[in-house]
Amino acid sequence: MVQKDYSNKANITRGAAKNSLLFHILKWLLIIAIVLLAVGLITKPIRKNWSSDYLARGNTYLDQKKYLSAELEYQKALYLYSDNTEAQKNLDLAQKAEIDVSVLESYYQKRNLDSQLELFIKAKKIPATPAEAVKISKELIEANEYQLAIIPAKTATEMDSSYEDGWKYFGIAALYSSQKVEISATAKAKYSDEVTTAKSHLREIPEILK
Repeated sequence: MVQKDYSNKANITRGAAKNSLLFHILKWLLIIAIVLLAVGLITKPIRKNWSSDYLARGNTYLDQKKYLSAELEYQKALYLYSDNTEAQKNLDLAQKAEIDVSVLESYYQKRNLDSQLELFIKAKKIPATPAEAVKISKELIEANEYQLAIIPAKTATEMDSSYEDGWKYFGIAALYSSQKVEISATAKAKYSDEVTTAKSHLREIPEILK
């Protein structure tokens, strides 16, 4: 009987110790949570300002079609202040623009970037002939605007699907977009597919596309 009472007391003691330990753990977790919340609230204005700085840097890169650099700055902005909706919007825009540069036109309008808008006007101009469209594509390639150069080259192929110069410059513009523009591996693969499409329409493949 004495041993049984001793065993019960030991169990009660162990149970009390476990409860005490659990209480201390929960107490410290609560304290840590309160401290983190307080730090978050206190530093919010600072983080918001820093987030705006990263957003501005991202916009500068996006203005230049340096997509990966822009995306990194937007991600930093969101890490510091997750409610930065403009950073999230522009991050999504940059990722889309890697594959379809035309989505940047409205962005440039909001930014009042006339020089960029003029390039869009040039790329989207309705040519009189496929040859004129190819001429525009060539000029855009020479201006290092490889993504935009795809647009008139594609127009040339739509005007005349057998016009090989159209396919040639479509392929060159796509090739340079994959090689010389800051884009993700997924976007590179998309442009590589377009190069393959262009080559399939050429009887004689130019050295640059081989």
